[in-house]
Amino acid sequence: MSNYEFFTAILNNELKPALGCTDPISIAFAAALAAKHAKGVILSIEGTYSKQLIRNVAAVNIPGAPGCVGVVFASAIGAVAGKPDLKLEALRGITEQDVLAAQALIADGKVAVSISEAEKALSLSVTVKSTAGEATVVIEDDYVNVTEIHVNGKRLEIDNGGAQDEKTNLGRNALSLSAIVDFAQGVPLSALDCIKAAMEMNKNIVDGALNNAFDLRIGEKLAASRLFGGATDTLEGIVPLWTCAAIEARMCGCPLPAMSNVGSGNQGIMSTIPVMAANEVLKMDEETLMRAVALSCLVTIYIKGRFGKLTTICGALISCIGSGCGMVFLSGGGQEEMLHLIKNMVGNLPGIICDGAKATCALKSASCIQAACMSYRLAMAGYYPEATNGLVGAGETDTLDNFVKFSTEGLSKADDVILDIIMSK
Repeated sequence: MSNYEFFTAILNNELKPALGCTDPISIAFAAALAAKHAKGVILSIEGTYSKQLIRNVAAVNIPGAPGCVGVVFASAIGAVAGKPDLKLEALRGITEQDVLAAQALIADGKVAVSISEAEKALSLSVTVKSTAGEATVVIEDDYVNVTEIHVNGKRLEIDNGGAQDEKTNLGRNALSLSAIVDFAQGVPLSALDCIKAAMEMNKNIVDGALNNAFDLRIGEKLAASRLFGGATDTLEGIVPLWTCAAIEARMCGCPLPAMSNVGSGNQGIMSTIPVMAANEVLKMDEETLMRAVALSCLVTIYIKGRFGKLTTICGALISCIGSGCGMVFLSGGGQEEMLHLIKNMVGNLPGIICDGAKATCALKSASCIQAACMSYRLAMAGYYPEATNGLVGAGETDTLDNFVKFSTEGLSKADDVILDIIMSK
C-alpha cells in the first residue's frame, strides 16, 4: 500500500467538522451519550475531567449559548440537548430553551465536577442518573474516542468509530518531512476532497469575521489600525489578519463549523487559512494551493502526533510551523527550506504555552503566524540557526525531539499552576 493511500487516510481521519471548541464539545458529547443510555428525566450529572480539559473549557464560548462557559455548563447542556450521533457537532441546533434547562439543572445543584487523577492529558468520565437508570461514558486520548460505556452496572460492547484504523496508524508511522513533500507533490488532486472541503469551510469563518457577522473586538481593531502594515496587500498583513479574525470568531461562539485538524478547530484553521491568505499575495494556481494546504495539514499532524491531543505548548505554534511549510511550498521551496523554517520557529518561540481556550487565542495565533511569516522569509533566503542555538538540533528529528522534550518534561508543572490560577478566579 502506497504512502499516498496512507497519508490520504490520515487526512480523512483528522480533518473533521467541529462546531465550537472541541474541548467543551467533547464533554457535551459524552454527557449526551450518557443521557441517551440513561433515558428518563435527568436527576444528576457527575463529571470527572483531566486538568488540561478543564483548563481548555474554562473561558471559551459555546455556539448558541452566549456567555455560557466552563465544564459544569458543558456537562449540563450536553446531557439536556446534545446529539451524540453528530460527535464534534453534538451541540448543533441548541435553543434558548435548552440553555435555560441546562442552567436550571446547575442552579438546582444537580451537576457536579471533579478533577481526574488519570495521567492521560485527555480523559473524562460522565455519569448521568435519571428516573429510568444510570449510564457512564468514558473518553480517552481523542475527543470522541469512547473507551467505556456502562449502563445500569453493565459494560457495553463498543463499536468505536473514533478509533484509528490500521491504515491510519501505518501511515502515521511513515510520516516525515521528506515523505510529506513527496506526497504533496504527487498525490492526485482527486484524493484531496477533504482539503477542498476544509478550505471552503474555514474560509466561510474568515469571511463572516471580516464582514462583521460576529461580535469581534481584536480582529476588527487590528484591521482598523493596520497594525500588520498592509492589511490586505502584503503577506505579513493579510496572513495574521485572516488568522486572528477566524480564531477570535470561533472562540467567541461563532455559529459556523470549522474543519478541525488533530482534534482542534483552531489548529484546523491555522493549518489552512494562513496558506490560503498567503496565496492572495503569492497568487499561485488552485492546484498548487491545494497541495500546499495538504502539506501544511500533514506537517501539523506529524509534529502534533509527537505530543498528543492536549499539550502544554500552545497548538498555534505547532500548526503555524505547518502553515509556514505550506508557504514555502507555495513559493517553490522544498524540504531543505522547510527544515530551515522549523529550526527558525523552534529557535524563536518554543515556550509559548496554552493557558486555555478563550478569545485571546486570537492574539497567540497572530503572534505565531507573524513568526511563521518571518521564518518563511528567512528560510527562503537561506537562513537558519545552527545546532548550537538552544533547542535547535542538527536535523529534523533531533530538533523536533528537543522541542517535544522541553515542552513535555521542561514544562511539566505549568498545567497545574495555570489550572490553579484559572480555578481561583
